[in-house]
Amino acid sequence: MFRLAMCLATAKSGQRTVGWARGARGELGRLRSMRRISMLQSLRYITWSTLFVVLATTGCAQISKKAGVENRWRDQNIVLQEGVTTQQQVLAQLGPPSQIIALPAKTVFYYLFEETKGRLLFLILYNQANTDITYDRAIFFFNKDNILETYSFSKKEDN
Repeated sequence: MFRLAMCLATAKSGQRTVGWARGARGELGRLRSMRRISMLQSLRYITWSTLFVVLATTGCAQISKKAGVENRWRDQNIVLQEGVTTQQQVLAQLGPPSQIIALPAKTVFYYLFEETKGRLLFLILYNQANTDITYDRAIFFFNKDNILETYSFSKKEDN
């Protein structure tokens, strides 16, 4: 009878061992599954973070800048006659010049208008900037009596 009880106890404990082993395998499988899920979440996090950094550090822009005096000398209403027009008439029609140059027997009014347009591209490994600068100039020479002797405009560029 003692042997029978011992065999039953061994059988019962053997069953427990088998059951425990099955449970350990099941727990191990759940841990592996959770690790896969955790790795997938980490990959998603890394992917979204990388995408955010790439988008945050790239961009493009356009610039436009105008400097100098207002370009009125191209207007059709301007009346300029060499030997007749005075400095005061030029100032009244065009406004103050960018520069006044005093020569020994002449005065020069220099008008300058500058326009800058550009496109910029910023990427992580490559950057590009294109700028176009256009100058428009007018120059007027006056004699010692403040009468217009000659004048000239820069060549007009067609856009």
